[in-house]
Amino acid sequence: MPNSSPAPAGPGGQQRGPRLLFVAALFAVLLNFPLLGAFDHGGRLGGVPVLYLYVLLLWLLLIGATWWLSR
Repeated sequence: MPNSSPAPAGPGGQQRGPRLLFVAALFAVLLNFPLLGAFDHGGRLGGVPVLYLYVLLLWLLLIGATWWLSR
């Protein structure tokens, strides 16, 4: 009878799920209205609206954090 136990995960494999869930919840809070409203004041940085920079930088951080946690 073949062994039905799952293959052992790599180092930190058991912690990956909760960490990814935490990252998703954190970025959901950071992209929610109160914080978006704080950056929606018409200011510009280098000619680009601050709100656009905030959303773009958070999006890049989300991609980087997800990549780092999933490798």
